[in-house]
Amino acid sequence: MSVKACVMCGSTNLKKVDIDYPLESDSVKSLKIPATKCCHCGEEYINGREVKVIEQIVKTLNEQAVGA
Repeated sequence: MSVKACVMCGSTNLKKVDIDYPLESDSVKSLKIPATKCCHCGEEYINGREVKVIEQIVKTLNEQAVGA
């Protein structure tokens, strides 16, 4: 993902970071994923691919919890 400017504040001072993305699962509380973060206001941007993978992980974890 290539963010050129923050949509919240317009700053172009952005950096690549790893963030803890919280999950709605009893067995796993969060995942560390790559993101882009605005150095001015703190807004975080993650790639849509990561969101789809996270959704699949949560679905799998919840299915396993129900089957356990």
